[in-house]
Amino acid sequence: MLTVKLRNGTEVPAIIFGPDELGYSPRRKNSNNKLVRVIKKIKRITLDEWQYIDQVSNGIKVGFHSIDFSAAYGDGTLISKAIKKSGVDRENMFLITRVSNKAQFSGGGYYRN
Repeated sequence: MLTVKLRNGTEVPAIIFGPDELGYSPRRKNSNNKLVRVIKKIKRITLDEWQYIDQVSNGIKVGFHSIDFSAAYGDGTLISKAIKKSGVDRENMFLITRVSNKAQFSGGGYYRN
């Protein structure tokens, strides 16, 4: 797979899998905004947890060893299960995540006056 070398020598896969596009969201079921729910249903089919795990696992098996996700999506545990199911060693995976705005200010070592 094609990689990009960072300044620190780390090689990052050039193609990154963003599983959010698969359509799983724990919050979608609880949305009170009917218009948003209708638009999202038109846009994509919502997957169940086991379907999501299968799809991410299949992506890993075919070579997507870099995954971009966020704790805000609520799918971190499912991605972990997908990695285990794929049979690919975690050491061969490159995970990219970001810290949500809420988590940045929830006392996790962040100092402000």
